[in-house]
Amino acid sequence: MKILKILFISFFVLIVLIFIGALIFIKTFDANKYKPQIIEQAQKALRRNVGIGNISLNLSLDKGISLNVKDLTVADDPLFSAENFIKVKEVQIGVDVAAFLSQRQIIVSRVDVKWPQAVIIRNKQGVVNSSTIAKKPESPSGSSPTVQQPTSPETTTAPDSSAQPTAVNLPPVFVKNLQLDGGTIIYKDQTLDPSISIEVSQLQLNVKDFSLNDSFDFSLRAVLFSPIKNIDIKGTAQVDLDTTSVILSDVRINSDLSDISIDVLERSLPMIKTAGLKEIDGDLSVEIDKAVFGPAGLTKLSLEGRLKNGRKRLSQLPTPLTNILVNFAMTENTARIKDSSFNLGRGSVSFEGLIEDYLKAQKFHFETKADGLELAEIIPQKDQPVQLWGKLADEFTIDGKGFTPEALNNLTGKGSIVVQEGKLKNINVLKVILSKISMIPNLVEDVEQSLPEKYKEKMNDKDTSFNKINFKTTVHNGALYVDEAIIEADAFLLSGQGTIGFDNSLSLDTHVLIPKDLSESMAASAPPLQFILDEQGQIFIPVKVSGKIPNLTFLPDLNYLTKRLFETRGREELEKVLDKVFGRGGDSDGESTQPPSTGGEPQPPEQQQKSKEQELIEGLLDSIFN
Repeated sequence: MKILKILFISFFVLIVLIFIGALIFIKTFDANKYKPQIIEQAQKALRRNVGIGNISLNLSLDKGISLNVKDLTVADDPLFSAENFIKVKEVQIGVDVAAFLSQRQIIVSRVDVKWPQAVIIRNKQGVVNSSTIAKKPESPSGSSPTVQQPTSPETTTAPDSSAQPTAVNLPPVFVKNLQLDGGTIIYKDQTLDPSISIEVSQLQLNVKDFSLNDSFDFSLRAVLFSPIKNIDIKGTAQVDLDTTSVILSDVRINSDLSDISIDVLERSLPMIKTAGLKEIDGDLSVEIDKAVFGPAGLTKLSLEGRLKNGRKRLSQLPTPLTNILVNFAMTENTARIKDSSFNLGRGSVSFEGLIEDYLKAQKFHFETKADGLELAEIIPQKDQPVQLWGKLADEFTIDGKGFTPEALNNLTGKGSIVVQEGKLKNINVLKVILSKISMIPNLVEDVEQSLPEKYKEKMNDKDTSFNKINFKTTVHNGALYVDEAIIEADAFLLSGQGTIGFDNSLSLDTHVLIPKDLSESMAASAPPLQFILDEQGQIFIPVKVSGKIPNLTFLPDLNYLTKRLFETRGREELEKVLDKVFGRGGDSDGESTQPPSTGGEPQPPEQQQKSKEQELIEGLLDSIFN
């Protein structure tokens, strides 16, 4: 027993001495002396400059043997930037040495990555900086240079090892627990104008049972356009060493859009500043069936998503968009929106569309349909002297390419706009038009006195009610063109053409037709109006409609009216004068001065004289008005 006791104590002391010796070795071992070789091999593999701050081995009872690496950096391709592509503040790796010695398998108990950052850049040619990692630079002619080896009779030339990449036979790697804290991913896309810069920060990644050979589950939380963590992702991933790509499957993404900061969003995506976004809300959920990321970026994607309970407030609209529902699907090339809608006040808008090659060409087609939109709820009119009321319905198809402000000027499309129960508050359009016909004094007062009762009330009404407002439109050159406008009220019909700006500005060249019975009454009370009657006996007035809806001005074409009035009346007066000049008028005794006719047929000189008279009248009038 005494011998056993001595043996046991000796064995225990030996174990303690071995442990102390291993501890002393690990504590005194300087891993940094191998740093130049590590950096050299890493640079050869990545073909990028690599930096390492400090390497150390540690031993503790709770964590075992661990390797610490600080200030790890991988430089970017100089063609993209002079900054670092990847930088990591600290990496801690715990290795199960016994498993490696006994099973030839690298089992890592844990990997802790502190404050990593990656900067992904897509240049104007559409090339991503990650695609040049470990890639051999091309010669100026576009082919890889060949390294020449000297030869001798005693030796043979070995093939250039750099001509073909050598497959790396890695032993199985298994990480029980991988955790990343404080991560940042910055994505810069220079293909867009202006360029965008999206930052995903405060990234926290947890991976259980990571393997280079099998799929593994992961969870991720991060900040995107927000001061707090608002992105939650869970899914399965797998590393494909043959293609140096990462495959994601069964990924679920959830986000609360109410956490988004509009200021941060506009700084990241400058092109949306023109949208006047003031508020955004909603529940976003995305399901990724499969996504493949490789050196060339995203190569395969199958994604479906939904935004529900959405709410958005725009500076251009007095009423927010509510109940926003957007169903979308994406592949690596196309994005499709289907069965989507929102409410705007008491009205609704439905829409769907397709974006082809959304990362480059961005060719799109959208179709929208609106119904029951209250104009008072969609056009800013607070404290406006004139207000436009009514219910709007429209249908539009829009095609374009690109989402920059310049590209939006190349939109094309067509549509129709219908306003029901339309009314302009605090303006009588017909009265305004008549009041501006300045060459007929007291026109409004004279007309009002003798109007039929059914029109007298319309003339005295302070508002203008419309029976119908219809616009047929096309979109091109960055504007909405009104190819045909029909605006009908009880007392007049206004029709014409023009443009509607995206800022609610309106410019129409129109003409006003007043019904025949009302025209006759107005001409009877104001005789000069008879000179602007058309062939159907209706008052015809060209009118320019312009301004920002609802503050519109209605300006009659005074040049046309002046010419029409004086041309018609002047012709009569000139004919009277010429009748006397040519002796066709009666004398003081009431007898005609015209020579007696010698036959039943009109004499040719009289016909020739009449023709000259007409030519003289027309020449005088043309010289006045042209």
